[in-house]
Amino acid sequence: QAVAGGGHAGLHAALKAGLLHHSALLIDRGPKYSRSYYAPKMDNIPGFPEGISGHKLLDQQIAALRGESERVTYVTPATLTRAQRTVDGFEVEFEWLRQVKTVRSRVLVLALGVVDRMPQIAGKIDAVFPWANMAIVDFCLFCDGHDMPGRSIAVLGHDAYTARLALDL
Repeated sequence: QAVAGGGHAGLHAALKAGLLHHSALLIDRGPKYSRSYYAPKMDNIPGFPEGISGHKLLDQQIAALRGESERVTYVTPATLTRAQRTVDGFEVEFEWLRQVKTVRSRVLVLALGVVDRMPQIAGKIDAVFPWANMAIVDFCLFCDGHDMPGRSIAVLGHDAYTARLALDL
């Protein structure tokens, strides 16, 4: 199987394939592209009752994946450029080390994650990251919403989505 995306879901899908004695190719832009890489503490991960940083969890998952290197090929940094259905599966094209590679796979797992709606300050998003890294800015209602009761919060935005998010919180 081919797995596109090296966040928690993609790493787990590739690892599970290896553990089930299937071969897999994991195409990953790199851990820094996973939204949880920047999470200072994740409280909703089974097996970590005290919480774990997203960075540490990714490190542990990558180490486990490397233990299955006989069956799982971890290609990083790589970018998926095309995926097309074929008669017997999929043809997947990706760029790796400035080379375009093509593989065929019976299965394609798209573990491409969620794109955060990043607030812009003065037209830039860079100003938000230091605050996010200090756990002052949260992006995910599902991941971080349980931490909000009793806290003063602000929801940044200007559309119906923002209003619904504020009401949910």
